[in-house]
Amino acid sequence: MKKLLLFSLFIFSFYSCKKDRSKVELINLLSELGDEKQNFTFSSDSITEITGQYGTRILVNPADLVLENGRSASGKIRLELTELTTKEALIRHNAQTRSEDDWLISGGAYNIQFFDDSGEELKLREGKSLEVQFPKFADKPMQIFSGTRNEETMMNWELKDEVLQEQTFNGVLVERRLVIDEESTRAYRVDTAWEIESRRDLGKISTIQLEEYKNSNKTDSIFFQNDTVYILEKTICDFLEGTMDCLGDHEKNNLWRTEKILYENIQLAKLGWINVDRLYPEVDERFELQISNGDQFTLLYVIDESNSTVLNVYADEGYKISLPKGRQFKVLGFFLDDEKLFAAKKAIRLTGDRKLELKMKAIDLEDIDKYLN
Repeated sequence: MKKLLLFSLFIFSFYSCKKDRSKVELINLLSELGDEKQNFTFSSDSITEITGQYGTRILVNPADLVLENGRSASGKIRLELTELTTKEALIRHNAQTRSEDDWLISGGAYNIQFFDDSGEELKLREGKSLEVQFPKFADKPMQIFSGTRNEETMMNWELKDEVLQEQTFNGVLVERRLVIDEESTRAYRVDTAWEIESRRDLGKISTIQLEEYKNSNKTDSIFFQNDTVYILEKTICDFLEGTMDCLGDHEKNNLWRTEKILYENIQLAKLGWINVDRLYPEVDERFELQISNGDQFTLLYVIDESNSTVLNVYADEGYKISLPKGRQFKVLGFFLDDEKLFAAKKAIRLTGDRKLELKMKAIDLEDIDKYLN
């Protein structure tokens, strides 16, 4: 009896270790399929501003970065920035949106890490912080959370003191109009016109006002220069192809650049995972979903189809989760067996407690996006 018990424990331990290895391999595989992870290299002797592909702006002073032993960084420094701005990206990087028992709706999750020439990780010097601006993807007020993973690789987000404020801009309306040059018209007997440009100070404008200008059919384009946003109105020449050169010098010389809308900058006291989140709304009525064959999956998620809420289920012993009544969710599972990848997905809307069996099928890597989207 004792030998049988020991053998059973050995088999269970072997299976658990194999499953854990497959989980890590699968997470690494999925994360490499996207373009969310970016690397930037800069000198350790100058303050540098870096902008990520999805809009994150980081102002880093190398003097504020140290090795674990407290020694300052030297030579080249590498920033590894991961920007997760969609549900698909959150799933690829196994970054569920949960703070303990509270669900979250993500407005973007980010991982900020620095490394020295030798690849050793850097941290912030005691008492120092990192200035960061995150892109604004949500209309509702959002808060800052920091993330850590447990031994099951599940992400948990902790609410921080930093409060995100909507960015405001100094607004300038650039109005352009055509004026007939009567003297040239008489001399050459051809209508000749000049473009006259005037600027009107709009004062401080919010992102909501900026969106209104952006969506107006009177607006030609919007440009940023330092902390000022310039809104260019259309003129008749914008509608007449090839009849007149309407570009001002600022556009010809590419002195103005387009930008994404950001929150006001904040100071991070700790590097690593940061999430721009808000709490999931309170729900009065929920029903229980149980995935009956959940133990067959390496990774298992439940995703709210109406927002960026992604929840892990693979570490729950009963593979159960309580979902709001009538709301549309997607259940998504992956299984990695040696080099074979299997996947399953199912759209659900609960009107009562339900047991669900997911049907897996073998897929190629290029087919993963069909399951994520």
